[in-house]
Formats: sequence, C-alpha cells, structure tokens
Amino acid sequence: MDIIDPPPSSWKISREAWAATPEVVRAEALRAVAELARGFERYRPAAERDADLAEFHAIAAAGGTTVKQALRNYIGMENMLRSDPEAGIVALCHHMDLDPVDLATAVINEEVA
Repeated sequence: MDIIDPPPSSWKISREAWAATPEVVRAEALRAVAELARGFERYRPAAERDADLAEFHAIAAAGGTTVKQALRNYIGMENMLRSDPEAGIVALCHHMDLDPVDLATAVINEEVA
C-alpha cells in the first residue's frame, strides 16, 4: 500500500476522498499550496509594513495620486526648500494652488498685526 501525503490542512476533504484522487492531481495540489505558502511568507513583511500605510493610501487616492508619488513630491519639495528656499516656497505654493505673493502678503500682515 502506498503512503499518501495528507491533504492540505485547510482543505475540507476526507482522507478517503483524498486517497481516491489521482496521484498527479494530489501532487499538483500539494505543489500549488506549498507555492502559495512560500509566497505568503515571502511577502508577509511587506504586507505588514504596508498595512500601517493604509490610511495614507486612501488619502493619496482621494487626491488622485499614490503614496509613492506623494512621497516623491514631498521629498522633492523638501530638498528644494533646503537648497533654494525661495524656489522651494514658490514650488510648494504652486503645488497647493496658492499664489506665493498672496501667501507672503498674509504672512507679512500677520507679523505686523
């Protein structure tokens, strides 16, 4: 009598039905389940890390972008503010659909008041 590997633990199939399944099908099923399990383990750290970013994915999507593009834009503007503050402020204003002159006027009037 051949020794038959048990069915995958998550499968709801009797040992008798599993044993009656053709060997080639059992082998392919076990291979596929093992491949899926390896994939889950491979990508688990990334999925757990990205789960913390779910709210930011939603915010980015609502803004018509992605988290990756939003971070790229943020880092680009931050770098520009460091290297050329005036150009950085102008770029930030344009990104936020603000007029840099209106912003500067509001800041000056707030300081004076």
